[in-house]
Amino acid sequence: MALFSYNPKGLIKADIELSLAEADFINAREKLEIYENFPYVNQEIEELFIFYKDKIKKEESELLKSIKKNINGLEKKNTPSLDEKREIIYAYLLSLSNEKSLSSFDLSFCLSLIESNRELALRKYALLILAYFKIDKKINFENKVYEIKNLTIPTLDKNYLNIKNKLASIADLSLSSICSSLLDSISYSLFPESIVKIENFYDSLLCLGKKYLGLELNEKEKEMADDLDIIVKNSPSI
Repeated sequence: MALFSYNPKGLIKADIELSLAEADFINAREKLEIYENFPYVNQEIEELFIFYKDKIKKEESELLKSIKKNINGLEKKNTPSLDEKREIIYAYLLSLSNEKSLSSFDLSFCLSLIESNRELALRKYALLILAYFKIDKKINFENKVYEIKNLTIPTLDKNYLNIKNKLASIADLSLSSICSSLLDSISYSLFPESIVKIENFYDSLLCLGKKYLGLELNEKEKEMADDLDIIVKNSPSI
């Protein structure tokens, strides 16, 4: 709340843009609704609310149109080739997440994609799909062998859920909100590894949230925030 009073425009922009970068439009709207109920809102901030309501709606509409177009194209040609445009493959993988089971063709494509030299984010997404369906296979991913059926979807991981609950109890809503968004982003960035691999993750997450909000940090907190920030930047999200 203190930061909102000091720099509301900067806080809102940083927090909402983080959700938009992840295409999490529901979360962006929820954040906006929280900020609209904060006191000390002036005309400039009211205009910022209107701007982001329009931006969220526009970006969501554009993404849905793109996905629909790409999926319609896939219906005519079944599974895409590995050299298709990134958007086409992403749309195809997204469509698989709505299926009740994977066909042998879908499974074969995902396995081939994981073993290809395509972007890491696409290969991670394919592995996430296989983990979702608990495929009983071993696979080499980034020089490490994984038993796919034993992988955990990031948002179902018990460590993730425990931290999510702790963040919800933070009195500072702005810090709670941005740390929650960072938790989602980092969890998917680290997949197939888990956040449990990072020492003092919760404390580091709070430090990174404070850094993004422009709050004062001591030297130890700055170091923890920077170390986690490096991990995030070196681990492409899905």
